[in-house]
Amino acid sequence: MNNKLSRYIEKKKIDIANLTVEEQATFEQWEKTLSDEPVTVESLTEWLEFRKSAVGDSLGSLENSPRKQDKLIIWQALLTQMIKLIKAPKAEREALEIHLQSMLDEKEGDKL
Repeated sequence: MNNKLSRYIEKKKIDIANLTVEEQATFEQWEKTLSDEPVTVESLTEWLEFRKSAVGDSLGSLENSPRKQDKLIIWQALLTQMIKLIKAPKAEREALEIHLQSMLDEKEGDKL
């Protein structure tokens, strides 16, 4: 296990055996992400897709405030665009870069 991850678990006194299914999935993803393997385009894409899935799951919660729901929608849109950016051919990639930058610029002044 990664040193920082183990220190965090120790500091928070987390019992890995008692994690929920969602927490266990997050823990395993963190452990995989923090492993000694170099970051590749494939691993980055996999991580982005994992996060997008987690955001999608959170969007279905009836307990979300309107503000949190707005944030989740923005995150899902940004993650979707980043995944497309990685997977797209060069011409489409350039168009998506411009679109993504416009989305980022639009949200900078937002207090969400």
